[in-house]
Amino acid sequence: MIRWDTAITGSNMEKGLYHLHVRQTVECRIDRLPTILNNLEIPVFSTVDHKANAVSIGLGMKVAWVVSFGNPATGTPLMR
Repeated sequence: MIRWDTAITGSNMEKGLYHLHVRQTVECRIDRLPTILNNLEIPVFSTVDHKANAVSIGLGMKVAWVVSFGNPATGTPLMR
């Protein structure tokens, strides 16, 4: 396992996907994510708070976030 605040580069990304178990709340970690990505010069494309969206229409659900981020210079050639 890698630390949440460890740069995810090169050999760390060989397997592509990490599941991180942290002691803090999701909200605490989501609040820190933009700063971490900015420090790595990785742009954030969108952030969706599914729980807030559910609450806005009178429904409840557990905390659920989707954060889309990446590097267009790297990702675009892969998608092409």
